[in-house]
Amino acid sequence: MNLLEILTRTRNVLDELVAGESHWSDDRLKRFINEGLADIAGKLPAPAIPDLWDFDEQNLSIGVSLYNLPSDWCKSVEIYLYGIQATILPIKFERALTLNSLYLPSTTDPYVLAPYKQGKVKVFPEPTELVVDGFQHHYLRIPVVISGDNDIPELPYHTHQWIVDYAVYRALFEDGDERSGGQYNIYSGHFGGKRNGINE
Repeated sequence: MNLLEILTRTRNVLDELVAGESHWSDDRLKRFINEGLADIAGKLPAPAIPDLWDFDEQNLSIGVSLYNLPSDWCKSVEIYLYGIQATILPIKFERALTLNSLYLPSTTDPYVLAPYKQGKVKVFPEPTELVVDGFQHHYLRIPVVISGDNDIPELPYHTHQWIVDYAVYRALFEDGDERSGGQYNIYSGHFGGKRNGINE
């Protein structure tokens, strides 16, 4: 589907749910649609969307543990530090990594907290030498924003209905409509789970 078809289908579902209340502007619904592209890309397994794979290299600097994520970063696939594949962990593991002896990092087992904060990742252990291209990052980029009627999402065709489901959920959620929870369960069901309408 192109953007016009996704937008039309989204509006049709909303009009069915909230009769006579077509108060969602095109710009507002397009924002939800593009949010959905990024959300879906972050939930799909990387092999399912090879066109979104990208690569970034950075130098590791002495005493520097924070490194920038690419501006179009969506999800990390693989990270190599010093030529060794690093374990990618969420930020909730930081305390265990730094304080718990069972999880202390070593020079032979590098870790990366991704994302860390403000568009950065944090590497363990902290580099003790300058290593050119010591940080090698395979990642999924955010899909290109669609804005023209004929623009087609950079996602597999079978997920285009999922974009509609996400946009409907977001429109209802932003309006405080209690049906947003049920709509989110429809959306999250595509990934095998339910979250009771909680906005992540």
